[in-house]
Amino acid sequence: MDEDKFQELHISLGHRDLTTVDPSVVPLQAFHRVVELNLANNSIRDLTFLKSYCSLRTLILDGNELSHTTRFPPLQSLTTLTLNKNKIASVPMLLNSLSLSFPNLTFLSLLANDGVPSYLNNHTAVEYADYRQLVIARLPKLQFLDDTPVTDEERAASAEHFGEPKEPKSPNRSPRGSFIRRTESGKRTSRTSISKRESALL
Repeated sequence: MDEDKFQELHISLGHRDLTTVDPSVVPLQAFHRVVELNLANNSIRDLTFLKSYCSLRTLILDGNELSHTTRFPPLQSLTTLTLNKNKIASVPMLLNSLSLSFPNLTFLSLLANDGVPSYLNNHTAVEYADYRQLVIARLPKLQFLDDTPVTDEERAASAEHFGEPKEPKSPNRSPRGSFIRRTESGKRTSRTSISKRESALL
């Protein structure tokens, strides 16, 4: 038995001005063995090519041309994703796609995007906290966001403000999706308009 056929691959293709990754770069027969793919600092806008990477666990896409409308192919195995320094202007729209395509994410970093509140783009600590709570609500398995672990206190605040998100129906669904929240009496009730906290991130 040829052990090389089952060896996990960790591939780094950063700083190559790539717009895609075709079989001339990564052979077709190797797609299923790639568990980590570093595509940082390229010129990628379309991620259709990723649909064949069925074993991918870590995907690094920092410094590309991705936006909140980018379509992400479903990758159930993906647990780590970095999208720092892209062109993401709406976090809620991005999260709608990420929650559908990558339901098992435990690590996500979105630093240095216009839609992510930070001191560098004149936002406050409260706005950044609201952003973290929203991301936690949409990606319940998340353990680490940006450069900080997700805390029990953040999970509690997220549940209080956003409730438990319903499963999105499609990647193109509006960020004004229905959520579940609790009334003062403790009963659950649905809402169709997004909260003020979420709309501030649009």
